[in-house]
Amino acid sequence: MSASDDFSGADWVKRRLAELRQQLGQSGDLPEPARQLWERLRGEPPPSEVDDASMREIAQAALNGMDIEASYPVFFDMLVADKRLQAEFLRVMAALEEQNQADSAPAASRPPRHIEATANGWRVIWELTAAQIQAAFEWQKPGRAYRDMPAYAPTPSHFLLLQSRTDVMGDEVAVALNAAYQAESPDALQLSVSVGAQTTRPMSMQAQVRWGAYDQTVVITGTGDHPLPAAALADLLDETGEQFRHDLRLTLAARPREATL
Repeated sequence: MSASDDFSGADWVKRRLAELRQQLGQSGDLPEPARQLWERLRGEPPPSEVDDASMREIAQAALNGMDIEASYPVFFDMLVADKRLQAEFLRVMAALEEQNQADSAPAASRPPRHIEATANGWRVIWELTAAQIQAAFEWQKPGRAYRDMPAYAPTPSHFLLLQSRTDVMGDEVAVALNAAYQAESPDALQLSVSVGAQTTRPMSMQAQVRWGAYDQTVVITGTGDHPLPAAALADLLDETGEQFRHDLRLTLAARPREATL
């Protein structure tokens, strides 16, 4: 490779790094530690090797508001010294930020995974991956680990995991799945389902939530929240107590009043 090629490559990295710094620095949603991070990036690049999984883990921690210099000092020293690592780290941060916003924003209506409809009624199924559940919690309470919730949340903390609007055989259905963490019950999440429906005939409905070993059903008797039995966090989280490890399925079934669910 010629000297001019080396200069062109280095120049591209500098331009790209400047673009990513500007892109992330203009985001008003990032925590202060994440905004301060690229302001301190200086130095010449010695070779650095960081695997993809570790890079994503640390980048997500920065987006969640963690102090990277204090929590990952070895990585931070590498980052300060290596401009190529800086560029890659900022690229991963930008990609995760975009993914988090797309995957976790509960204000957006999530389409059903599956719809079954017959003359005897219908069944609608929604699914959330473990990653989407994780992102939904972090989006609504950034930087707060679940094991630290009592310190941050002396009063109940409510999380919207899913909401959706759909049309089934002329019936308009709106559903929301909520989770509540209460300081007096630190080992569990209280789940509830809200359903609103405009149907062409009187219908009996029930909702089922399956989440790992958790499998509970509630009869829908009108509008408002319909609580389900509490879900044990030990059955939902990994050994660190910070990452959800199971996908979730919500099923809403409806039958004409004269039929049996």
